[in-house]
Amino acid sequence: LQIVGQTTIRLITVFLVLSAISQVFRLWARYSEGLHMGADDWLSVASLFAFLGYCGEVLVCVHTYYAGQVYQDSGKTERMSNRYLKARFADPIIYGIHFWNRSISGYCFSAQIPFLILGFLDRLVEIAIQWLPGRRICDLQLSRRKMLAILAMFLSGFSVVSSTLTSPVDYGRVGLWSVVNLGLAIICSCLPTYPGLL
Repeated sequence: LQIVGQTTIRLITVFLVLSAISQVFRLWARYSEGLHMGADDWLSVASLFAFLGYCGEVLVCVHTYYAGQVYQDSGKTERMSNRYLKARFADPIIYGIHFWNRSISGYCFSAQIPFLILGFLDRLVEIAIQWLPGRRICDLQLSRRKMLAILAMFLSGFSVVSSTLTSPVDYGRVGLWSVVNLGLAIICSCLPTYPGLL
């Protein structure tokens, strides 16, 4: 595995463990306050399972050609490229019509453009989430400790925004930063329920 693949595996392990621990603390905080699980709690638990599935998909990508491995043997490279090409034929929604109906002319597009568009929209949403409630939080009459805790929650989300502003060079880095982004989103969604534990 190359360094991006190794780092991705480590980050998956760390964020799966931290996300699971944050979910346990979230549910424990609800239980200790005598509250039942609400829709937000169920969605948070569902997001953990979706994140688990996503991490599994990223692990599969890390152990295939384009997201974590470098092959020195040209025969191995050719076999893995053929395997990747065969897997791409499983995309009938995107490519199937052009493949089966020769009267429809196909065209090439950059595979990075959808990632960049989605990444840009994701950044806009994250920046809005970071800055919109800022004024309201400053107006609250909170103790210094609680204000610092709230600021820490928002700054942890801002670290994700600022760390992913670079354009990814390869798909391995897309998977790596997606794991960080989704893992921190789950952890940050659990933080507001913790004051009952403090």
